[in-house]
Amino acid sequence: YQEGKSMGFALKSDAKKKKGADEPTEASLKKKKDKLVKELSSTFSPEFINRIDDTILFKTLSRKDILHIIDIQLNLFVQELKEKEISAEIANGVAKFLLELTYDAKLGARPVKRGIQTYIENKVSSELIRGTIHTGDSIRLKVKKNSLVIEKISVPCS
Repeated sequence: YQEGKSMGFALKSDAKKKKGADEPTEASLKKKKDKLVKELSSTFSPEFINRIDDTILFKTLSRKDILHIIDIQLNLFVQELKEKEISAEIANGVAKFLLELTYDAKLGARPVKRGIQTYIENKVSSELIRGTIHTGDSIRLKVKKNSLVIEKISVPCS
């Protein structure tokens, strides 16, 4: 069960939910879970209910939560490139740009990984295949004219 989304039915408390409400307390979550289990029991057969091990309530991820997840995923991508001996910088604005492209309160963090794959990993992979990025190169990912771009960073000779 996800707040704001129902499985063919909605809890009456969802319809009354106020905008800007505080974080749910343990007691309020237990009350919601009890209501959910009661509604599941009235909707589905006992044989089906018996096959459910547990019901879990998930809090909808905020934009701030998703931005944090994007930062983590971008850092993982930079580490993957580092293992391939390619240095990468992520410019300010890239994470927020990805947030705008991928945020969907109903889907949570799932679109983030796909977004990073589509807008960054695929783009870098194409440049590797074309031969414009090589082992030992340094690159910077940045937003330019509402698009993600890859810049090669020239490393000064010593």
